[in-house]
Amino acid sequence: MVKYKYDIDTFMGFIKQLLYELKQNIWGKWIISVGIVFIIGNILIKTFEISRTLDLLFNIPLIILLYSLIININILK
Repeated sequence: MVKYKYDIDTFMGFIKQLLYELKQNIWGKWIISVGIVFIIGNILIKTFEISRTLDLLFNIPLIILLYSLIININILK
């Protein structure tokens, strides 16, 4: 029987376990940070009616910022 860090019987437990598994390797961290950036970018577009080219310019520094934050948080743990 496989031991999980979180209870995967519930939906939130499944999501937490998935995020935990993704955070274990470098590609998973990139997937999470890019996903967060796209969500933030889409909220900015819907809220402030920003054009698509500006959205791309916002996303590149946000990806770098979020990725460095994730690395720093993991170093602190």
